Formats: sequence, C-alpha cells, structure tokens
Amino acid sequence: HGFALQRVNRVDTHGGALQVQFSLVVVPSSPIWNKINSRHWPSVQDFTHLVQSRRKQFRDLLLAAKSAGTVAGYTAPAKATVIANYCGLDATDLAFIVDDSKLKQGKWLPLTTPPGIPIVSSQYLDEHPVDTLVLWAWNQMELADKALTRGWCRQVLVPMPEPRFIKSPAD
Repeated sequence: HGFALQRVNRVDTHGGALQVQFSLVVVPSSPIWNKINSRHWPSVQDFTHLVQSRRKQFRDLLLAAKSAGTVAGYTAPAKATVIANYCGLDATDLAFIVDDSKLKQGKWLPLTTPPGIPIVSSQYLDEHPVDTLVLWAWNQMELADKALTRGWCRQVLVPMPEPRFIKSPAD
C-alpha cells in the first residue's frame, strides 16, 4: 500500500504497548505523487512550516523558563503526550506533571525517555510550587487562573494555539 516500516518500540507505560512508525513511500512522478503534489503539497508545506515554527517557539519559551527555575506540567491529556514527544521533552525538561486523575497518578507520561516524566496529584504543588507550569489543557484556561491564584507557580506556559506565557498578577 505504499508504506514502509520505520521502527517498532516496546513501551511499558500504562501496562505496555507497541509504538509502530510507518512512512509513506511515494516515488516522484508516480500517479500518487503527482496527485499529492499538484493538489495538496503547498498546503501541506505551509502546515509543516507552521508546526515546526510553533514547536521552536514553544521549545524556546520552555528553555527560557527552565533557565529561570523549575518547570512542571499541568494536566496529562493525550495531547501532552503528543506534544512532549514531538518536542523531545523528558524529565530534564519537566520535573513532573500534575493531574487529579487517580488512574494517571504514579505513572509516567507515555513514551517519554526513561525514567520518564512522573504524574502526581495537584496536592504535590501545595508543598512543591514551581516557577512555571505548562498548561497542556489549553482549552481550559481557567486552570491557568487556578494555578496562579493558588500560588502553585509564577507563570503558566500555554503551548497552543500560539505559545505564550501568562504571568501572575503579582509579578
């Protein structure tokens, strides 16, 4: 079907799984290539550049936050796993991720480099506030206000749709 197996990894997180990566093998001048190239390639290229640009912006802000203090994640939805892995994040970038789902606590963010990024209860932040929290659930902006109001952090890094900081009113 035009796909080539690139890699297979065993993943122990959440009881174990296989991570399988394929790539589309398209020969230039083939009918598939001509169809993709003529109709969709400009929009695919634009989207690719946008995604790469946002990744760079997010990584730059994260590195700046990390150089100024401790950084942790706030909530552990699936999109956190996708972005953390796309950006190559690990426990050296995020000390931990807080999530109030008891099913996630005591586990690690999937696919992050061992030992992985641990997931803990938000109560942990009461005793261990950080300088920056990455708000993975950016569609729930009220969580940023909650984190800043409770004194869990001085600023919140929102990775999407455009990476930016939300600062504590006290700063």
